Amino acid sequence: MISIGGDGTFLHSVRIIRNTMIPIVGINAGRLGFLANVSMQETDRAIEQLLTGACTYEERVLLQLDSDLPIDDGYPCALNEITIQKNDNTLLSIHAWCNDEYLTTYWSDGLIISTPTGSTAYSLSVGGPIVSPECRNFILSPIAPHNLHERPLVLPDSVTLRFRPESRAGSVRISLDSRIVQCAADTGFTVRRADHVLRVIKGNSFFASLRSKLMWGIDKRN
Repeated sequence: MISIGGDGTFLHSVRIIRNTMIPIVGINAGRLGFLANVSMQETDRAIEQLLTGACTYEERVLLQLDSDLPIDDGYPCALNEITIQKNDNTLLSIHAWCNDEYLTTYWSDGLIISTPTGSTAYSLSVGGPIVSPECRNFILSPIAPHNLHERPLVLPDSVTLRFRPESRAGSVRISLDSRIVQCAADTGFTVRRADHVLRVIKGNSFFASLRSKLMWGIDKRN
């Protein structure tokens, strides 16, 4: 599949492909674009590589939400992140377990469970670490935590995470990338590594993208 647009278009393409293992090439006609990392100027070269079979592939891990929540398109997976967010100004209490061992209770505006691919998305904006997409990790990043000692946590993606949010508002929002599901507070669910991966046709290197898009090593004084 050829995705022409920004990262939002790329994420929509993932929901079309699902577990078919059809590879995606993302051509960036948007702005920042970490997923769509082939520039418009490089389109001819990318298409030629596709036709000749000279392209290389990367495998990206996805998250899977196991719950009874109604998801509009019926696809319970996310490439970037799954988030738990408040519905109003009420602070959330998010009880978390890792492989059935109690982890902690996050008092915050929400919690981001991110893949390495999503480490440069929402997780990055709340102070989460940048993780190479070749790694096999989950990143837990609280959103505006009430306890300042609650920091982002990196876990192996072999674990199963279980969450039970509480809110005086009576409901919370669960998002899978850009899709949002409303659910009652005190609803329990698990997050784990999906049974399938996403095949991505490699464009610019991850480090080249960081230098270009985050302006690493650039000193405006020179």
